[in-house]
Amino acid sequence: MEGLRPPASRLAARQSCPTSPAPMFRRTKQEIKLSQKIAKKYSAIPHMWSKCLLCHCYGLWFICLPSYVKVCHSKVRALRTAYDVLRKMQDKKLQPPDEVRW
Repeated sequence: MEGLRPPASRLAARQSCPTSPAPMFRRTKQEIKLSQKIAKKYSAIPHMWSKCLLCHCYGLWFICLPSYVKVCHSKVRALRTAYDVLRKMQDKKLQPPDEVRW
């Protein structure tokens, strides 16, 4: 069991790293409550629940976008893809992702 845990020194270094993006992606208590309220409301309506899940999936995609742009050979193509995704969301009348930190 002990072999499965990372050494305490590595864990402490990871948590105190000033360049770590982890704190930037934490949601506030208000955001968490709002998301839970929306999920509870939409879970009773299948059509709305699927839209809610789709919005969250798009939100996760946009959180990963900076890394995707960084490793992509063509930055223009990566950003164009992001723009196309936003257009698809607009066409489907989905809310823009609320969790994206610009």
